[in-house]
Amino acid sequence: SLHINNRIMDDPMEVSNSFNNFFSTIAERTLQNNNNNATPNFFLNPPLLTDHVFQFRPVTQEEVQATINTLKPKNSSGIDEISAKLIKNCKNELVTPLTDLINKSLAQGIFPDKLKIAKVYPKYKNGPTTERNSYRPISLISTFSKIIEKIVLAQLLHHLHHHNLLNSQQHGFCKGRSTTTALIQLTEHILDKLEEGCTSTSLFLDFSKAFDCLNHEHLLLKLEGLGIRGEAAEWFKSYLTNRKQIVEIAYIKKNTRPNPQSLTQEEASHKDQCWDQCCSCFLQMTYQDG
Repeated sequence: SLHINNRIMDDPMEVSNSFNNFFSTIAERTLQNNNNNATPNFFLNPPLLTDHVFQFRPVTQEEVQATINTLKPKNSSGIDEISAKLIKNCKNELVTPLTDLINKSLAQGIFPDKLKIAKVYPKYKNGPTTERNSYRPISLISTFSKIIEKIVLAQLLHHLHHHNLLNSQQHGFCKGRSTTTALIQLTEHILDKLEEGCTSTSLFLDFSKAFDCLNHEHLLLKLEGLGIRGEAAEWFKSYLTNRKQIVEIAYIKKNTRPNPQSLTQEEASHKDQCWDQCCSCFLQMTYQDG
């Protein structure tokens, strides 16, 4: 049950609707509370970092099958109720049509609308259990969406690494790097400067509601600077737009609501969902010089 406007709300349908309204407007409320709405110039005019244009290449059945094999055999599923466990058990029958559909999506620059609907459930964080602020939304997306995202991410990261487009100071979501390597590098830098007789100052920033408030237009401009243009850019635009969510409580599903600003962010245990990591990478790159 929820306590809203001095009344107790315990009907599952009403609670589901209330959570859906609350979660889908997180970005709107957060941005309204932001006193500085000015957009830095480097957001609007990001530099072109490469002349190499990224293009999707057709995927093979072997690649799709290998991607399916990386999925954890879980019973959880998105709104289509098709779990990773089911897909893995039927991969031999699914790989041919799935490969064709993925290649059509990449060639036409269209991400299917049916795969943009996230099934959301509230997960308790802390505080009063009757307050919506005490919960965070956990999004479950279609397993088919995960497969496409992992394939796209692999091609995109190959482009970024091949043309040295990732900042050398980037430690988050980079293979072989972590918060530990970032701390080691920072410590070494400070010690080196101390030996030179210099004083070091560190500035630590925490971006609250980063996924919820990520501006898609700014992200697409940043991607353009990294060589993602043409059909590939259209695909990413299609992927980001027209997203919706539905909240499920006690098996009650309320009507879908648009969630135009946010990106899906699943539980940390879903490490196979690499797309969030890619978006985090670009989010951090956005705040770097240029």
